[in-house]
Amino acid sequence: AGMAAVTDLNPLAEEHGFIAVYPDGIDLGWNYVRGVSIFEQTGIDDTLFLQALLDDLALDLNVDRARAYLTGFSNGGFMTQRAACEAPDAFAAYAVVGATAYFGMRTLCADAAPVPILFIHGTLDSVIPWDGRTQTVDGTTFYNTLPVSDTISYWAEHNGCPFDSVTQTDLPQGGASPETQVRLLTLSGCAG
Repeated sequence: AGMAAVTDLNPLAEEHGFIAVYPDGIDLGWNYVRGVSIFEQTGIDDTLFLQALLDDLALDLNVDRARAYLTGFSNGGFMTQRAACEAPDAFAAYAVVGATAYFGMRTLCADAAPVPILFIHGTLDSVIPWDGRTQTVDGTTFYNTLPVSDTISYWAEHNGCPFDSVTQTDLPQGGASPETQVRLLTLSGCAG
C-alpha cells in the first residue's frame, strides 16, 4: 500500500491499461543477499517468488510477458538487480530506484546475460548515499553499497556498453520541485 501511494501508479495503470502489482517480501524486506557469506542467511529465494508471482498473475490476467517490467525502491532496488542477474529473461527490463550495486553482487551476476536496466538515484540520498556506504567486518572495510558511479560502471561493463557511448542531457527544471536538477546519462551500443 505504501508503494502504491508513493508512486501513484494506480491512476496511470487505469488510464493507460497496464497492471501495477506491489508485492511484499517477508517481513517487508527482500532477500537479495542470499548466498553472500557476510550477510545473515534466510534461504528465501525472492527471485523465484517474483517469477512465480508473474506466472500466477498470467493465469488470470492478460499479461504480455514481452512488456512485463520489474522495479524496486531501496531494498526493492537491490532485489531488482538480483532478479536481473538471476532471471534476465523473466522481465523485459529492470528499473532500480534509490539503490546501488551491493557487496557480493559482482560474483552473483558473473555469468548473467545483459539486461536493459534503468537507475534513478538522488545525490542527497542519505540512506543509500551517492558515494556509497562502507562497513567493517573482522577488521576489513568494504563497500556494502557501492557508489553510484561504480554501480553504473559495473552495469555498463556487464551489459557490454562502450564507455565512449555515454551521452548526458540536463532536463529542464520545473514541475513540483523546480529547484531540483535532473541529469540523464544514456549508454548506447550495449550488447543485446
